[in-house]
Amino acid sequence: MRRVFIMFLLIFSVGIAKVKQLSTLKDLSCNVKEITFFNSQKKEREYNIEYISPDYLRKEMVFPNVNRGEIYQYENGETSIYIPLFDEVTKEKKEQIGDFLSIINFIKKQERENKKFREQYYKKELKSLPYLERYTMNFKDYIEVKGYIIPKVIEVFSDKTKLLELKLKNIKINSSLKRKGLRDGVHKN
Repeated sequence: MRRVFIMFLLIFSVGIAKVKQLSTLKDLSCNVKEITFFNSQKKEREYNIEYISPDYLRKEMVFPNVNRGEIYQYENGETSIYIPLFDEVTKEKKEQIGDFLSIINFIKKQERENKKFREQYYKKELKSLPYLERYTMNFKDYIEVKGYIIPKVIEVFSDKTKLLELKLKNIKINSSLKRKGLRDGVHKN
């Protein structure tokens, strides 16, 4: 009986060890449906994300049609924006609460530095996390992809007011993404 118990513990331990730490994540791509809430109105956007750890993110707009094809590329603290309608590129330095790159890096930092976060996150029990100075990030519906636990829905609140909801789908991890130039892959009509 004791051998069976020891074997069970070993098998159970190996099963838990398969979950990979977010800090080892090399790249991630997905489709994101973003809903922002402001003054009792909601605005929906959809975009494709390509993230390469630690500092590269490319966001290509899919919806609404007026923004389709716009590319936002975040790299080394700078944002480059390509507007196909005007065939124009602008650069700016600013970070927003909904900046997908800052959210990913914030979650990875919590995973490295916060033991309570790790324990709850890897059990898929983490529901809420203080974010920046005055916000709260909520996690819903986790998915496991290639051994990584990824939240499928992330919400950002200020007090009890919902500001942002991100729904992730078609998540791919460590698929050997390469950094692109701002206009790489852009199709002109």
